[in-house]
Amino acid sequence: MANQPITRAIQVITSHDELVSGEVKRVIKIVKQNRRGSTLADIFCNNRCKDLQILVFSIVGKTRGGKSLLLNLMIKYLESQPGTPDWLTGTVSPHTGFTWEGGVSSVTRGIWIWPRIYRRVAANGAEVGILLVDNEGMFDGEATDGEILAMSGLSTVISYIQMFNVKDKITTDYLECIVRNLVRGIEDMENVQGDRVREDYKLMFLVRDWIYEDYHSFGLDEGWNYIEADSQRGTTEHRAIWQEIRRTFNDIQCVLLPYPGTAVNSTQFTSTGQLSNLDEPFLREVKNFIRNLFASENLRPPETKLTGQGIYDLLMSVDGKVADDSLSFLNLTSFFYHPIV
Repeated sequence: MANQPITRAIQVITSHDELVSGEVKRVIKIVKQNRRGSTLADIFCNNRCKDLQILVFSIVGKTRGGKSLLLNLMIKYLESQPGTPDWLTGTVSPHTGFTWEGGVSSVTRGIWIWPRIYRRVAANGAEVGILLVDNEGMFDGEATDGEILAMSGLSTVISYIQMFNVKDKITTDYLECIVRNLVRGIEDMENVQGDRVREDYKLMFLVRDWIYEDYHSFGLDEGWNYIEADSQRGTTEHRAIWQEIRRTFNDIQCVLLPYPGTAVNSTQFTSTGQLSNLDEPFLREVKNFIRNLFASENLRPPETKLTGQGIYDLLMSVDGKVADDSLSFLNLTSFFYHPIV
């Protein structure tokens, strides 16, 4: 793989229907070798990455919500020379990186990764690898409940930060989705088993197309103020959901990003990817956000070290498993960090 140019993200997890014990079940399949001939072992188990602590930056959320475009902008930053001020110029092709295009149909299915691990120095001086992950949409109406649980669980259990992509504002429906697919059962696990979820999982809300500037302006600091206010408002149920999420994720962040402009869905932009067609406020805010996200002083590796080999072993362990609540974040966390010996 090292001798071949990387132009596209690769799918690492898919699913299909299979006859299991006389019943048709949706089964998780690991894509061990991609169409270009490289394998997962080539990516995660080579001498440079197998013992390297990997920080997984994962995005999950609604289909057609702009996740793939944002990930491609992250690639553009990570590919640029450190300190380059004008990295967010030129084009971002919809046909390379994480494939995206305008319209209403979904592009991403299953879990995809950008098959290059970027080495960076973290805040503690240690060298770490950065891996970008894109997930199947939670709300596309095509995935089964079991698929959503499994895909969300797998990407979150390996994540350094799980970014939850939402449009306009955080609603009770979005929060309930997180509870339903990531959080529910955590308290029971802690009470019954005495286990605790790893305390350094990070959850970030990516609020796209934010228009309520009269209350909170754009960026991370204002995003924090927004979720602090939101967690204390509304019904008793709404506040209780926030408390349940905070029981699992000690580090919750939020970034408020402006609308990219009408050009983002135009045929011209989806064919050329010319960044100058996007609105300047969006380019400014997304540039600040991405630069901050990957700044060395903000890369704080968790105490639980997840290496390239560890990611590979976890993926292999779920190959062929039925996509149901046995692969939920709760169960995967309990197994992965508290294995039976």
